[in-house]
Amino acid sequence: MGIDLSGSWNQLWGRISGGAGGLFTALAMLGVGLLVWSLIVFIWKKRSGGANPQSLIYSTATGAVLCGPNIIIPILLKFVDWIVDLVVALLKF
Repeated sequence: MGIDLSGSWNQLWGRISGGAGGLFTALAMLGVGLLVWSLIVFIWKKRSGGANPQSLIYSTATGAVLCGPNIIIPILLKFVDWIVDLVVALLKF
């Protein structure tokens, strides 16, 4: 494995969020709850025929911003790590 962007992010974010106690963890849990709730409401309204996709977009964006530093950014960085490692392995081949 070549680079570890997600590990570096976790170290950086751990130092930043260390002084805030559990605030960022609570915001991440709130964001995930908002994502799940908005998806359930959208599916329920779609089933009854009155779904508004714009409300799903707004609530998804809000939930993603809330849980971004703890959940979304590490997932994206792991994906980038995988892509870079794949490209390096192909170039070495």
